[in-house]
Amino acid sequence: MPAAATSTGGTRPSSAVRLMSRLTLRRQSTQVRVIVGVFVVSRVVAYALGLRFDDRLLHGAYQLLDVHLLRVDPFKSIFYLQSQPPLFNAFTALVVRLPDNLVNTTLMLLWHAAGLATGLLLYATMVRLGVRAWLAAGFVCVFLLMPETILVESWFFYTQLEMLLLALMLWGLARFASTRTTRDGLLFTGSLGALVLLRSSLHVLLMVLLVIIIWRQLRIDARKLAVIAAVPLLLVGAWSVKNVVVFDSSSNSSWLGMNLSYVARAGVTDARCHELVAEHAVSPIACVRAFSKPAAYTARFPHPHRYGTAATDALYKSTGEPNYNASLYADVSKQYQRDALDLLRDGGAGALTRAEAAAYTVWAEPGDDVLQLQKARAPIGGYADWFDRIVLLRPVASGWNDPARFTANAGSFPVGDALGSISYTLLGLFALAVYGGVAGWRRGRAGNPALRCVCAVGLVLIGYSTIVGNALDYRENNRFRVETAPVVLVLGALGVELTWRSVRARRAVGGDDGTTVEAEASVAREASPSG
Repeated sequence: MPAAATSTGGTRPSSAVRLMSRLTLRRQSTQVRVIVGVFVVSRVVAYALGLRFDDRLLHGAYQLLDVHLLRVDPFKSIFYLQSQPPLFNAFTALVVRLPDNLVNTTLMLLWHAAGLATGLLLYATMVRLGVRAWLAAGFVCVFLLMPETILVESWFFYTQLEMLLLALMLWGLARFASTRTTRDGLLFTGSLGALVLLRSSLHVLLMVLLVIIIWRQLRIDARKLAVIAAVPLLLVGAWSVKNVVVFDSSSNSSWLGMNLSYVARAGVTDARCHELVAEHAVSPIACVRAFSKPAAYTARFPHPHRYGTAATDALYKSTGEPNYNASLYADVSKQYQRDALDLLRDGGAGALTRAEAAAYTVWAEPGDDVLQLQKARAPIGGYADWFDRIVLLRPVASGWNDPARFTANAGSFPVGDALGSISYTLLGLFALAVYGGVAGWRRGRAGNPALRCVCAVGLVLIGYSTIVGNALDYRENNRFRVETAPVVLVLGALGVELTWRSVRARRAVGGDDGTTVEAEASVAREASPSG
């Protein structure tokens, strides 16, 4: 009689299978303990070196409304938010209602918890996709030790929340593709909807596209699709409808023109810009740095639309900082957009190439060089420089870098600076992620829906972020890359795993028929979620 005897309850797993399952779980629990240990020790060391949670952007972030308004009139103020989607401001409104002496501590604990949760979710997702446990743990540990990861986790901004939501979305998607349960489906669509309501570069149309991809990949029925996607889509869609009705714009942000002006100015010198102003080809503000204080624009835009609330009508916050959600900046941004297109048209392909070369150079630099992290980086500056040089293979570990050195005003494009300041490890990881996404999707079509779905969604997300994010903005492009690190990390680890399996399979093909069959069976076993 076979070891796995049948019964009315179905086939019972053999003792060997049960033993293998216990050993697999034991190995995975060991890897989890390693990840937690690396996280705790590295954060304690960073604290000992002087790194503290930086909450200065609580009152200074362009993306946040006046904290006073978030305390006394949060609902009306967030309703009239036009410059950003609402989630970051809504979250901040909850936190600032705490006593002042608890705000920094609360944010620090939440951000550290989000950092650890991100690492554990990435590990769980990799293992479910078939990446061996020790390889997945290795990728996550290096990720947790990266200076950019440590700094973002100690910096009050939405980047850490976006990374957590991406990791949660991938984990929920991998589970849903395998289980088809409503809970896992809602975890995927809810995290995706929260991302759109958090990050202005994302849009409801991207969310719709990703939901359609999953619907097609899994061939789920319309009722199931409605159950898991209707509420998140309605919430995100309602915000877009509100923007159309109140502000006559379906965009998540009214800053598109100001962001685009950075791209245009990267390819055009100040001298040429002023010549175009003198020729009346562009307006005078085309040569004014975007996001200047209100005084730079009020003479040209003296009568911005008023909505009866300080969130849009006040030019300054109660702290004296500019209110970039003011309706004045919506008019300013539209003018910047027209001027930016004219500047790029005047410069032609050369100006556009210069701007995009500058953008992608900054994108490939280590994230600890993000502009806003210049001061926060100082306590771990020595560690960051050496990590960037040795692990990230950055030829010149020079600390913070000014993106202006790649603009047209700096003369001919400094190819040497560009090649010296980028990370070749990050470029290699991105290439592995693309390979892992494509190869994983192809393998997933043979019967692994989790692999197929995560790879399809991951490729769309990194493609969208890399192309759209860099094409429409400049100066903080390495932050855009950091924000998508969870997707790149999962697909990159998958790329290494699939490359290793492919090498093993090719070596086995040289043997006899029995060896070849066994090798192919081994690769198939490793492709399972518990492999």
